[in-house]
Amino acid sequence: MKLIVVFTNVVYDCNLKLEKITTMKKLLLTMTIGMFSILGQAQYALSPGDNQLNVGVGASGYGIPIYLGFDHGFDESISFGAQVAWRGYSRNYFGENYRNSITNFSVNANYHFGSLLELSEEIDLYGGANIGVFIWSYGSGYYEAGRTGLGIGLQIGGRYYLNDKFALNLEFGGGYNAIGDGKVGISVRL
Repeated sequence: MKLIVVFTNVVYDCNLKLEKITTMKKLLLTMTIGMFSILGQAQYALSPGDNQLNVGVGASGYGIPIYLGFDHGFDESISFGAQVAWRGYSRNYFGENYRNSITNFSVNANYHFGSLLELSEEIDLYGGANIGVFIWSYGSGYYEAGRTGLGIGLQIGGRYYLNDKFALNLEFGGGYNAIGDGKVGISVRL
């Protein structure tokens, strides 16, 4: 059985204080290590021309992100995709609570390690990068009106295919985007 070491990036926003690792982040990290340690072998992702839909929730110190994504297999080891993510949260500023939200539209590219490592088809182990636009909206009366910007990040993750159509997905990432530090969800081949 091969041991897979997961490297996570510490992400921060210049306008927000660094936060300690939350219970959700610890749980996601434990699940990832457990999944890859137990299964030990990994993946043949999407075949060239295959498509897949991804949906789930993320981990963040500011609200619980939700996401919807689409991936297209370019060849045996490369996929390209797009994702929309949203999270809302409340923030107390000088005794007043404000409702804030972040929406992110991004594209991604991933390298799938199945062929390189000669791994089984049930597991899809991948890593890649994403780039997109985020829209940060603040509640009425907040000291800032909101902002829009460019978000970039890196991700590493895996999928366990329950059958040829459905998979469980777990991913860790870092960068400046709306999804946060990790996400868990399902993938459906179309």
